[in-house]
Amino acid sequence: MDRQSLHFAYDLVYHSVLAFNFDGHLVKKGWLEGLVVGDTKCGKTQAAERLIQHYQLGAFCPAEGASYAGLVGSCEQPKNGKWRVKWGKIPYNDGRLLFIDEVSGIKIEQIAMMSSMRSSGVAELSKAAAAKANARTRLVWISNPSNHYSEGISSSAYGVSIIQSIIGQPEDISRFDFAIVVSADEVNDDIVNSPLDSTIPHVYTSEMCRSLVMWAWTRKVKDIIISRKTADACRTYSKELYTKYSKDFPLVNAGEQRFKMARMSAALACRLFSTNDGIRVIVKPEHVEYIHWWLCSEFDRRSFAYDKWSERRKKNLSIVNVEAVMEVLANFGPQVVDQLLNTEQIGFNTVCDVTGQLPDVVRPWFASLLQNNAFVKYNTYYRKTAAGIDIMKQYLRAPQLVTGEY
Repeated sequence: MDRQSLHFAYDLVYHSVLAFNFDGHLVKKGWLEGLVVGDTKCGKTQAAERLIQHYQLGAFCPAEGASYAGLVGSCEQPKNGKWRVKWGKIPYNDGRLLFIDEVSGIKIEQIAMMSSMRSSGVAELSKAAAAKANARTRLVWISNPSNHYSEGISSSAYGVSIIQSIIGQPEDISRFDFAIVVSADEVNDDIVNSPLDSTIPHVYTSEMCRSLVMWAWTRKVKDIIISRKTADACRTYSKELYTKYSKDFPLVNAGEQRFKMARMSAALACRLFSTNDGIRVIVKPEHVEYIHWWLCSEFDRRSFAYDKWSERRKKNLSIVNVEAVMEVLANFGPQVVDQLLNTEQIGFNTVCDVTGQLPDVVRPWFASLLQNNAFVKYNTYYRKTAAGIDIMKQYLRAPQLVTGEY
């Protein structure tokens, strides 16, 4: 109840198309991939199961099947000794839709291993038995908060942090077309516990809705009409998004956002049966405008706070106290600083080892780097900020200096 945005998100993925032309160029990935993160008992799984039942389309992968082998595939050796490939849920549902439940139970390393498949729509195994299979599967990833946030969505100031703890690498986050965060406290308990009204006329029957989804799934590239005006709208609204939201959480990014907007707008056009002949899908600027409004409303939701997180990140683009950071770098020494400069994931214990210092000595150094925007905590490790990289390079050019204007 009262989870219209959750239902809209599922619906959008359901009605996405496989491919389309944008500005005269083929966009091979037209199908959508969305992430839904929320508290337990928010109706995430129930809504998915009910839509599968209503549309009579789509598949559901529960937690026990959500492993790399279960989702992508594995090599098996039968009794006759000949290796064969057993494809997982994603390639098995090529051209259709799959809900993946309990994503927080999948290891971050396994999600990273799916990166190429998610981008290309092709699953590939190259172990004992090499094989390829199409995996152009509409995906909805459903997850509770990870164990780091055992008290739920409200235990974090930013839904951004919760998503990072589940998905991991920025490049894997960027492959989602959208993400939404739903919190248990967003719907009043009285509404949740109110009786279901069974007297509402069932106008949009299962058969009618199934036919509309099948219509979307069977549209060819030439059937998706995105005019120059609509393409311009995709670019305009994309710029508004990547200007507002920080690229440090790359769900919104300048390089890909116009295609994400086109994918979602095409799906919305299919959902609304935007056609003049029953064959072609006419994607209009107003479809793009609505997608932009919906994304902003979800990103700015209190449980997600992508806007507030972005504002904070943008303030962190410069070093707060140059002298303090330079002093820490001088304590590290040029050799350690050079090593850190060439390391993506920086561990606290690793710095203790390479500096030969005890944790009690290194801890205030790390605190200074964090407080002054040179480092940022990311999951269980640290990453350098752009400002941190710049000041480390400056230090290496003149390591004898520990102060100066930056």
